[in-house]
Amino acid sequence: MPNAFAFLMIAIWPIITIQLMRRLPFERAVIWAVLGAFLILPPMTAFDLPLIPPLNKVSVPALCLLAGLMFVLQRKLRFLPESRLMAVLLFFYMAGPLGTVLTNTEPLQYGPRWFPALRIYDFVALIFLQMIHLTPFFVARQFLATEKAQKELLIALLVGGLAYSIPALLEVRLSPQMNVWTYGFFQHNFSQTIRYDGYRPVVYVTNSIILAFFFMTSAVAAFTLWRSRTGDKPFRYLLLCLYLCAVLVLCKTLSALFYTALLLPMILLLTNRMQIRVAAMLAIVALAYPMLRGAGLVPVDEIVAFISSFDAERAGSLNYRFVHEGWLLDRAAEKPLFGWGSWGRNLIYNPVDGAQITVPDGRWIIVMGTYGWIGYIAEFGALALPIFLLLLRTRGMGPGQVSPYVAPLALLMGINMLELLPNASLTPLTWLTAGALLGYAEALAKAKKMGVPLEHEGEAVDIPPPMPKRPRTVI
Repeated sequence: MPNAFAFLMIAIWPIITIQLMRRLPFERAVIWAVLGAFLILPPMTAFDLPLIPPLNKVSVPALCLLAGLMFVLQRKLRFLPESRLMAVLLFFYMAGPLGTVLTNTEPLQYGPRWFPALRIYDFVALIFLQMIHLTPFFVARQFLATEKAQKELLIALLVGGLAYSIPALLEVRLSPQMNVWTYGFFQHNFSQTIRYDGYRPVVYVTNSIILAFFFMTSAVAAFTLWRSRTGDKPFRYLLLCLYLCAVLVLCKTLSALFYTALLLPMILLLTNRMQIRVAAMLAIVALAYPMLRGAGLVPVDEIVAFISSFDAERAGSLNYRFVHEGWLLDRAAEKPLFGWGSWGRNLIYNPVDGAQITVPDGRWIIVMGTYGWIGYIAEFGALALPIFLLLLRTRGMGPGQVSPYVAPLALLMGINMLELLPNASLTPLTWLTAGALLGYAEALAKAKKMGVPLEHEGEAVDIPPPMPKRPRTVI
């Protein structure tokens, strides 16, 4: 049970957001309004008021960001993207829950467990929730679409990783207790934090996997800043990358270590164009996985056998995920177009005692069971399309004509989509990155159309006027 301080932190986040926007440069304020909430606010804590979705770690920062832009900076947010395909995907992302509600008008009964039929009220709540999820995406598309903003994002990921490494290392030594000491509860299954006779840190995020993935992004950000020769002493970024890689090793999460070993050589050896191509390939794999899985073309047994050759425990965990994934895929096939709806209707329960049988892990199967193929194509398509647009817009452009930071960010986006297959690692940072990539692709298209270099294209990105100088906080 969260303590009073946990609810207080969520309650005062609007004040923190306003101060960030008043004291920091605009791009930095937007990034830290999202990243700071992701790192600091308590998970699984919400003001659950009637008629509106819960006000929690995800919804409150998004609403504060939107309100800050409108009332503090007096900026208008444009919601309609220039890509017609993206507009269609976002329309189905927002309107798809209506089909889900209309096709789930029957209650479900499993022994003593009962699920009511979905109502139009549920559609209103779901569309509001979908809008909250997309807010960082829309903001980043409009205001983080420049090379300067991309650099700010990478620096913020690096600084956040360095700051978070201190409590993470403390939890490696003492066990995950930061959330207990600060907010009065433990947010995950404690047994899953024990690995190799040690502990996996969690700090204030939902679970150890998400934390390890964040440290991976921080290490890649540091490596990108070193590779692009950012600053007067770029070598320090390489040292920081090595330090973050050491922290990542102590997180004891195999997938994040694999992603790091995959991405760092790519950033070092491949051109920007090749990196974007690899990111597009990763996105294609993520998009095609449900069809391949449903057709039985994913070599599940071979993958488990390969993992077991060097880690039997991880192979068992992966096989557990595959088994439950198969059951949930069969469940989703009963309502393939719009899914079963939220509130746990997409899961399988014991018909006698109502006990939950299945455990969903991958984001894709959660979306597939909840919103069907419409929801899956809309969400994963909206995440993947910025990478494909970048691949199209950068055709024929040399290294000096493209931001040195956009290709590594595209790689991180592609890896994040791949991570959504075994895990539900979709965070506001994912949407923020996707929006920044889309905005940059749109700016490239507009610059090409006008026949000028991107850096000379004044209307490519909507940048607000500079705020009056105020004392800056150190984050």
